[in-house]
Amino acid sequence: MANGDGFSMRVTGFCGLGQGTLAQCFASGSVEDIIQAPGDFCIAFEGQGETMLLSSLYCVTNYFYADTPDGFFHGASVMEVLQQARLPWRTNYRALADFIQLGHVVDNDSLHAAVRRVPPASMLRYKDGKLSITTYPWERFHHRQVPQNDPAQALNALNQFIGRYADDDTIVSMSAGFDSRVILSAMLKNGIKPKLLCMGFDRSTDVQAARFFSKKFGLELDCVELSMDDYVDQGRKIASLTNGTKSAENWHTSVYVHKSGYAPGSRILIGSNGEFARTYYLDRGIWGLAGLVADYGGSQAIQQFWRKKLKQSFAPDEAALFPAELQYQLSGEGLEQRIDRLTALSNPRLLPGLDRFYLNQRVRNFIGNGLKLVAERYQWHSPFLDQNWVSAVEGLDRQWKLGSNWHRYAIAQNHPEILEFPQTGYAGPMRERAPFLYWLLWKKGAAEVGYADYDTWFRQGPLYDRFMSNSPALERFLGADYVRRLQQTGTQAYSAPKMGMLLALCEFGAGIDEMRLAG
Repeated sequence: MANGDGFSMRVTGFCGLGQGTLAQCFASGSVEDIIQAPGDFCIAFEGQGETMLLSSLYCVTNYFYADTPDGFFHGASVMEVLQQARLPWRTNYRALADFIQLGHVVDNDSLHAAVRRVPPASMLRYKDGKLSITTYPWERFHHRQVPQNDPAQALNALNQFIGRYADDDTIVSMSAGFDSRVILSAMLKNGIKPKLLCMGFDRSTDVQAARFFSKKFGLELDCVELSMDDYVDQGRKIASLTNGTKSAENWHTSVYVHKSGYAPGSRILIGSNGEFARTYYLDRGIWGLAGLVADYGGSQAIQQFWRKKLKQSFAPDEAALFPAELQYQLSGEGLEQRIDRLTALSNPRLLPGLDRFYLNQRVRNFIGNGLKLVAERYQWHSPFLDQNWVSAVEGLDRQWKLGSNWHRYAIAQNHPEILEFPQTGYAGPMRERAPFLYWLLWKKGAAEVGYADYDTWFRQGPLYDRFMSNSPALERFLGADYVRRLQQTGTQAYSAPKMGMLLALCEFGAGIDEMRLAG
């Protein structure tokens, strides 16, 4: 869109302000009104020799840029920016090590050293060959007149969000988990009968839960069964859209919306960031108890947490074959720098710091990849990314977050019949409060059944064959020595998450090679 002042406007994601209102806010300099507008987005304004990018509060929506001697380039994926800027490939080994050890990149990094992600709550302005970045602090938009430790406040924010954005044509991404149950409870509370969408086969826990709720409340249901061929057909596109940082065991997000039968462009509600009302990283076992004790321990406790949390996915003899820059990042001084960086992003106290890390890092850089894939077919919304809900939940005491107690409370208040379907691992209906020693599953029920056999898919058949034939594309990330060994020994002993990571890098690398040939 272009306005009368000669500026064009491009909205990536969803913004609750209309284009006319956005243009007025931009013309008047009302940057903060745009940043905290409902929705999740990045907006590009261009014209009169300048470019301005404005991002929403959490900016889970992927958007990237490169500031180069030849100009300023931006787009919705790393590949899009590379195509515009015609940049040669340069691996960001710090980001690659983050992906290997955490399953996602951190902060505003991408796998390319010159391509950055637009930070949340920010204004980027490029004019006269110079880029300036203003990022507004979290406290600027949160904790305003929000009662502390009031679970009803968060519940009201949830229900109001549903009342604004949902109707009987809205889809709910349904599983057996807490987040989708909370969303369904709010919709039924509002008198809305949504459509349900789930994935898996007959025995899958999520399918059984979705069928239970569909039958009980008379809701339309579409169940999508995944197949290995879907991953073969869509892998290259998925890796490109998610910038090489969505492991293949998580590609189902694209597959199930691609195969679903509801109309393209439909509105879908997803429980992304529901974990913000839980204790995602330390909610079970001795770690949960230690987290409570160390909550006021500051940096030392956080450092110890990250030291134990970071994965060593590759054996020492494998890592010794990596490029020197990657070896540095995964051990010794480089590893200590990673721990320090993660600690700084999780301060000042252990559990609240990890809550904030979950939203600002994992939701943006891991879950955001999944939402990018959903957006290829549907318009997604999450009530748990609403500013009012986030502020209210951050003010809750830890008792509401341990054991998913706020979720249980919300379901019981909104539509208690949803509690009837058992919580995975427990017998009998879901409880309104987490039982004592809940992390030990002391009253065991049926074990969770997944929706794909990744262990088999990744070790044999067409997906594995495709990976091995394209494995030279891994050289730009992991080096020629490692690829030669991989081709000699195979990957039969690799875990599904390790193979999923390699598949993502392989398809992304092959996509880069294709782009170079086409260019």
